[in-house]
Amino acid sequence: MNIGLELKSVMNLIVRYTHKLSELQNISMQQAAIIKYLMHHQNEDINSKDLEIAFSMRGSTCSRMLTTMEQNDLIMRIDDQNDSRKKIIKPTEKSIRFISSIKDKFDEMEEKIKQNITLEDLEIFKKVIEQIKQNITLEDEV
Repeated sequence: MNIGLELKSVMNLIVRYTHKLSELQNISMQQAAIIKYLMHHQNEDINSKDLEIAFSMRGSTCSRMLTTMEQNDLIMRIDDQNDSRKKIIKPTEKSIRFISSIKDKFDEMEEKIKQNITLEDLEIFKKVIEQIKQNITLEDEV
């Protein structure tokens, strides 16, 4: 079994299913995930470094994505009062309305993914995924 190929295959199925469900227009699944993350952390001062960590993205990838999202009026960057080098990232009203409109569909997808999987198996899956992330992160740092 090639774990990398299996994960890629599952991700492709999730992307296809998500696009079918939500009819994402001019917004990628990754952008939608970032907006959803920002909405869940609205009371926090989230910056690009926080997103890099949360989504395991490289700085340059995150920066390009945020620039595109800002150009498309999906996020706004606000000066951090505590550190002038940082920008706080907030979702715009446009992106909040969009995510709110498809929230039920994303919840439906999550339920579909978990269908017929026991809580015990989900816990094992979570543990294994975390270990894979740690393995790759450690390998990447060497």
